[in-house]
Amino acid sequence: MTREQAERFTDIVKAVNQSEAVESFNLYAHGEMLVLVHLARAFGQTVFPSEIAEATRTSPTRVAKILNTLEKKGYIVRKTDVKDRRKVQVSVTELGNQKALQEKEKALTRISNVLEEMGQDDSEQFIRLLTQYLTITERQSLDWED
Repeated sequence: MTREQAERFTDIVKAVNQSEAVESFNLYAHGEMLVLVHLARAFGQTVFPSEIAEATRTSPTRVAKILNTLEKKGYIVRKTDVKDRRKVQVSVTELGNQKALQEKEKALTRISNVLEEMGQDDSEQFIRLLTQYLTITERQSLDWED
């Protein structure tokens, strides 16, 4: 990729990140909704906050704050672990599960509408190229850590 292409790409990424559509998707894919959707995938089970932090790549401190907010909204419940009373287990409530499903559906509808407007071939190519880009950047970021 030439330097000019790299600059065009960064301009596009900036514009994408500033768009209202991406902002609304980010509300789903970050913070409270990210944690709530993760918990909803384990509906009927309990999860430790440390597992949530690892799975969502969110700091334990941030997860604790998010869990406080979700608990106040009635979306989750916390209980002390019977095996180790120093640990807390978290589970999603029925209300929280419904909220996660609603938000997921909204996000998927928005994305589907955009992909539909792009057309079948362009959508497939876009997804393929984005996947390829993410694979390469992930590999390169691992190379940089060595």
